[in-house]
Amino acid sequence: MTFRIELLHSNDRLGPFLSARGDVSDIKVDGKVAVFRAANGLETASSILTDAVSIGLPVCSLAPLQTSLQEAYIAHMRGEEIP
Repeated sequence: MTFRIELLHSNDRLGPFLSARGDVSDIKVDGKVAVFRAANGLETASSILTDAVSIGLPVCSLAPLQTSLQEAYIAHMRGEEIP
């Protein structure tokens, strides 16, 4: 399951925090937002949220990534993986 986490502001610790976890893959960080794949879905997301807040990352949101039908179609036509 793919998730999106957003911080209040950019933080250099976000990427390393996610990379250090064994239950997260396909991490893409862009400023204050990261998209990643969580091995155990909501269980992993819950753990990430708890851990991120406990180390002081200013988390604004964490939610499953929703792909619109148009985005899925475009990705399919380009031969890309659909999240």
